[in-house]
Amino acid sequence: MNPINELRFAVSDRTSDVEIEPTQVQVSVEEGSPTSEAHQPSYDEDEFKLMVERGTQAWADVADSAAWVETLRGGKG
Repeated sequence: MNPINELRFAVSDRTSDVEIEPTQVQVSVEEGSPTSEAHQPSYDEDEFKLMVERGTQAWADVADSAAWVETLRGGKG
């Protein structure tokens, strides 16, 4: 089984309470365009702090986020 089929299998077992719709994405890149060049990672402390703040607010009403994620993965949670 290839990784994509394994992922579909793993996700399909856990969709009883989740609404999922298949989607297709088509990507094209011209040779020599900026997207075909090697990625140069960078770190922005202000952007990181903003993401942490947004994530903290988004998960504020979840008592135990680790248990919630584990439940979605099929664990006991």
